[in-house]
Amino acid sequence: MRKCGLIDKQGNIVIDCMYDNFGEEGVKDGVIRVYKDEEWGLLDKDGNVLVGLGKYYKIDAFSEGVALVSSERNRDWSNDSGFIDLQGNEVIGMKRRNISSFSEGFAVFSDWDGSKYGFINMKNEEVISKQFDHAMPFSEGLAAVCKDDKWGYIDTKGNVVIDYKFYSVNSFSSGLASIYDKDSQKYGYIDKEGNLVIDYQFTKAGNFDGNIAVVSNGEKFGLIDKSGNLVVDYNYGYIFEFSDGLACVITALSEDGKYGFINEKGELVIDTIYEMKNLPTGAIGFSEGLALAIKDGKYGYINYDGKVIIGKIEQ
Repeated sequence: MRKCGLIDKQGNIVIDCMYDNFGEEGVKDGVIRVYKDEEWGLLDKDGNVLVGLGKYYKIDAFSEGVALVSSERNRDWSNDSGFIDLQGNEVIGMKRRNISSFSEGFAVFSDWDGSKYGFINMKNEEVISKQFDHAMPFSEGLAAVCKDDKWGYIDTKGNVVIDYKFYSVNSFSSGLASIYDKDSQKYGYIDKEGNLVIDYQFTKAGNFDGNIAVVSNGEKFGLIDKSGNLVVDYNYGYIFEFSDGLACVITALSEDGKYGFINEKGELVIDTIYEMKNLPTGAIGFSEGLALAIKDGKYGYINYDGKVIIGKIEQ
């Protein structure tokens, strides 16, 4: 069975290949989540143990300096949850159930039976009462909330700023949010006043990253700008989020798919010659100037120019 370890930028082994997987974010804020024999733990970037395997049923990715941790599941499939800091210390005890990670200083929480949702702050204080049928984390000062099967948005005081009128919504990014229209079965985008600014026309619609967003016509993926103009044609099997100014694109959503990278102008700057097969979870995209590359079954790391920096794969 394949095992995972960690190397530095010179290719030196920092953490031995002994884990089944890592958290998909890799090393973040100086720590890395590790998974082995169905147990989660936490290490620092040098491999020192901060939280031993099995202390928690699950450790989620860190957000705003804390990570959601959960105990073993109970008979009702819920679990006791709390938060740890980057040193592994519990900063909110294991007294919550049905809770999200923190975003912009707030976390979504619900009744034990999940019937109503509200928000807590990082002091574990209930600052927006449980009143919503569903709720999403805050983003850009607004949170999507649902009542009576309709979605709207509230501000950090709990005031409704976009009325409950949408069938399905997503969080705001770069001033716009994608929403789903039940009648046309397509996605469009609204602004923070709730105005439809990009018409319903997409089968999938991602978050805006600056001036661009990934969208699909049902067959392939492309990129649009904030005016709804197609800036990269529907040419790819999938386009991942931009990282370090480049986005991974793949030719097909299959093991036979090949991947490369485009820039924010949509130009293919690294050809689609690398293999999706056996690409580890969370390893797609650039981080600190390097990206994982797989070719002819061999692994290595390339830089922004596509030059192999670590490994012996052919270019």
